[in-house]
Amino acid sequence: MPSQSALRIVLSHKGKSFRVESVTRVRKVVQPSDSLGEAQGEAESWVAIQGSHGKPVFRRLIQNPLGTREAPTGEKRELRQVRLPEPSGVVTFLLPDLPEAQKVVLYASGADDEEGPRSAEPVFEVTVKRLSALAREGGSRREHQ
Repeated sequence: MPSQSALRIVLSHKGKSFRVESVTRVRKVVQPSDSLGEAQGEAESWVAIQGSHGKPVFRRLIQNPLGTREAPTGEKRELRQVRLPEPSGVVTFLLPDLPEAQKVVLYASGADDEEGPRSAEPVFEVTVKRLSALAREGGSRREHQ
């Protein structure tokens, strides 16, 4: 049976510097995990829950917080993708509260180079123990990492 308890996690970031803005425990059934298959070399972004020994037990694909953004071209209200020198923003995701969860890791691709998109790498991680403590404390204590 799917977990009916979840954590809503809100991170803010400036460039590759992320911090926890809030953690809220909610009663909600979370959609099943995206594929846990080998993610090495992928140029996208996801958040993973890792169990013991760093083994992924849940994975959710998300929009790359370090990727391009839509910006107006000035021509007929059209938009185009642009890369910001130091992207900033907020990332929100809902993760199931799994008994085997040890750590939450956010993976993101950096800027493209001459050879194309770079592979995703860990850009932020926090223990589930710390997230649970923040949720118990009211969920809005900021934590840099």
